[in-house]
Amino acid sequence: MTRSELKVAMDRPVLCLAVMMLLLPGLMGASLAGPSISVRPSTGPGAGVLLKNLTWTNLTSNLSLSPPHTIGPQMVYDAQTGSIVMFGGYPLPGSTWWFTSHGWNQTAFGTSPRVRSSNLAGFAYDGRSRTAVLFGGNGALANSGASYNYTGAGWNVTNTTTVPPGRSSTMMAYDPVSGSIVLFGGCGPPSRPNTCLLYGDTWTYSNDTWTQLHLNRTPSPRMGGAMAYDAGLHAVVLFGGCTKVRSNVCQRMSDETWEFRSGAWTNLSSPVSPSPRGSCGMAEQPRSSGTGPYGLVLFGGTSVNGTLLGDTWVFHGTSWARLHPTHSPTPRIDFAMAYDPLLSEIVVFSGLRHGQTFGDDTWVLP
Repeated sequence: MTRSELKVAMDRPVLCLAVMMLLLPGLMGASLAGPSISVRPSTGPGAGVLLKNLTWTNLTSNLSLSPPHTIGPQMVYDAQTGSIVMFGGYPLPGSTWWFTSHGWNQTAFGTSPRVRSSNLAGFAYDGRSRTAVLFGGNGALANSGASYNYTGAGWNVTNTTTVPPGRSSTMMAYDPVSGSIVLFGGCGPPSRPNTCLLYGDTWTYSNDTWTQLHLNRTPSPRMGGAMAYDAGLHAVVLFGGCTKVRSNVCQRMSDETWEFRSGAWTNLSSPVSPSPRGSCGMAEQPRSSGTGPYGLVLFGGTSVNGTLLGDTWVFHGTSWARLHPTHSPTPRIDFAMAYDPLLSEIVVFSGLRHGQTFGDDTWVLP
């Protein structure tokens, strides 16, 4: 089945796009690290711009195979196999899936990362080594410090003498200019699984080596923001996140925009931006992608009071603009999201929606 055969129109409006989450303790009986939030549907249309014919497309009903209902999987594009690779999620620990123009396909490997119960791990594709790197996450050991490499042939544990302290809800993205993966912040420490200590450290990963950067200026400690590389800026961009936790509950969300370039952080925040949020996701839509909004596209998340968000925004170098697609996924958190350069589409899968329901829907934004 080809991509054109998979596309079907969605019959209700809302808005979409993003990745990450602040987990509710005791959700489905699982004891998971992370601040607690209640969830409510978002209200108010907000101001914004409309690109002609901009719409999300729901592929779910025409897929012959799909991952089951889940929250928290991680997703990146794998250039080696020419497909999006998705790992984990709750309750699908250890599962690896591929997504291409023909739909979803599950893979089985002899070695797999230790169980991650949510999307609290960091996942980024290293373009230089052509491997995907998975770090940390809330798994068999809370806020694990384990690191894994993925190639089309399977998973391998990385053997490095120095690694960041174990954590969940960290932010990771690949910087092709420096040829390294950038990691910032997260929630720890691993020895206290039900307590969240916010990290504000910056690490890079290249040639199977983690290196901590000791910088004079950085974003404040946080967890659950969105991070992606911006080709226009030639920099990694970070947005949002939870910046204050008390009694394991998030007390404050950020609406800051930061860039990381040439080993330094710079605050790019402006009066117009998405509202403060965490558990959101972001992916780059290149200018060459076609009719879609080029730049960094951000979707969804949650406000500090637990309202689920379903708005879509695009970042063009120094400014944000809100988009109003004619169709969109429902508001959600903890869904997977990545850009596929072969299909020229951003792909979103699953998430936690209103009523604490798990999704198994697949959406694309061309």
